[in-house]
Amino acid sequence: MDPFRLDGKRAVVTGAGKGIGRGIAVQMARAGADLVVASRTREDLESLAEEIGPLGRKVSIFECDVTDPDQISQLAAFSTKSDPLDIWVNNAGGLPDATPRYLTKTTEDRWDAQIDLNLKAVFIACQAAANCIDEGAIINISSSSAKAQGNLKNGPYGASKAAVNSLTQTFALELSPKIRVNAVA
Repeated sequence: MDPFRLDGKRAVVTGAGKGIGRGIAVQMARAGADLVVASRTREDLESLAEEIGPLGRKVSIFECDVTDPDQISQLAAFSTKSDPLDIWVNNAGGLPDATPRYLTKTTEDRWDAQIDLNLKAVFIACQAAANCIDEGAIINISSSSAKAQGNLKNGPYGASKAAVNSLTQTFALELSPKIRVNAVA
């Protein structure tokens, strides 16, 4: 038996429209999972659904800005309206304005944007996922930028991802043994 098969499983992937999230969604579909894919951009989600279609998996799309807690709640409700959920991948994240930042030069609004996208959204989504999954897994995408040595020119991002690692460990303690919670960097 292939331990990496996901036949009969349903998964949510946030930030699925592009990059790592898109790759995660495609690979989960190849492994047999049905998916709810979420992103801010409908066109990216429609393109992803077309790519997954030939793999024979069910895919539903949901436009979602993960920095809006109401939209995360709507995603959770949408994801569970017809079938139970087994896996939730918190992939959405990044640099809100794609500008590397020294901590000493980071304005409060840029700090808040980074924390809202990379930490607060993961926190709210972990809570939502915990209420949607009876037994399964929550996977938070972190980064090697969270390493203990610090992150020159990317301090806010590294700090937010280090906090995701801590958040993940605490959710893992609270939700075990029925829900595994892991971070992947």
